[in-house]
Amino acid sequence: MARFNLFHPRFPFTAPFQRPLSPGNATPPAARAAPDLKETLMYPVVKEEDCIACNLCADTCQGAVFEMEDDMAKVVAPQNCDGDGVCVENCPEEAITLVD
Repeated sequence: MARFNLFHPRFPFTAPFQRPLSPGNATPPAARAAPDLKETLMYPVVKEEDCIACNLCADTCQGAVFEMEDDMAKVVAPQNCDGDGVCVENCPEEAITLVD
């Protein structure tokens, strides 16, 4: 019976009796970070009559909350808003407000 060195670098298992790690699954399950489950406390609202479609809100938003549709900014992903207010500060027409 052949003996295997479980700690040899070419041995495909992480520990005895565990499944091998595939190249796409190189991190053991216990070491993976938990998904970000933050709750959005605030989200932006665009006043359609005041929007001039300057695209500054979409350019400055880190969460990709805005998209330009029909020459107007639309909120497409309010769950991505971190509530920092950068879009409100950069809107030249003050057409964006944060609500909770």
